[in-house]
Amino acid sequence: MRVGLNAEPLFQRIPTGVGVYALALCRGLVEIGHADDLVFFHADHDEAPSEMDGLPVDRVAFTLSRDRLYDAWMADRRPAPQSITGHLDVVHSTGPAIPPAGGAALVVTVHDLAPIRFPDRYPRRARALHKRGAHIAAAEAARIICPSRSTALDVEEFYGVERDRIRVIPHGVDVAGLGAPNLSVGDAGRRWERRGIAEPYVLWVGPQEQRKNVTAGWATRWGRACNTGGSTAARSSARARCPAASWPPSTPGRRCSSTRRSTRGSGCRCWRPWPAAPRS
Repeated sequence: MRVGLNAEPLFQRIPTGVGVYALALCRGLVEIGHADDLVFFHADHDEAPSEMDGLPVDRVAFTLSRDRLYDAWMADRRPAPQSITGHLDVVHSTGPAIPPAGGAALVVTVHDLAPIRFPDRYPRRARALHKRGAHIAAAEAARIICPSRSTALDVEEFYGVERDRIRVIPHGVDVAGLGAPNLSVGDAGRRWERRGIAEPYVLWVGPQEQRKNVTAGWATRWGRACNTGGSTAARSSARARCPAASWPPSTPGRRCSSTRRSTRGSGCRCWRPWPAAPRS
């Protein structure tokens, strides 16, 4: 089986969650022996990220810039990846800009529908891209991968996608990459104690962007925050106490003001549990 994967998210100057996901997915497939089954395709760039050069996977490029390629894909549904990769059995779109399948089976990862649920938090172009991408995924994808049950239910509810086309595959955690391969739950608890962090708390692992509404939450809601270091580009991590009882009645669930409350999933123990999972 030959799988073409849209590697364009890896070329973004500051890697987003989609880029991190795409890179981890590719590394995982290489580690289990599928390097020869993969081919990356992407827009025209002068150079590739070092992480991509380190993967033993075939890579081909269109002659179009990212914006022109995305516009052509989303508006005209061309050019197909096969025009530069040759035969493909599967085309995997790792983000909302979905290439045409070109006769192959199309697999789309829908990370969340936050731009559709909370359109005021996103710029116009991002809203249009996600909305169009969700429609294409619903109409054309043989399988839609979602990282959480919540997102899967959103895809089913918003776009009427049949449940048997949806697969819930949670994002993994590279424990070895964190330098803590031997940590246990007890070790984590002792670290929290040393930092003076008591439950309930929120674990945040993401960039501090306006659309995520994290800074406002820290400033107005939470008693304290503990920055664990790292730049935005490195996807900084922070932890904060989360007194759920202090949330105003207008806040959904009185759990958190972040738009991620009901989109991808969370590690916050004071949030309500996810609904029943679709069959996967």
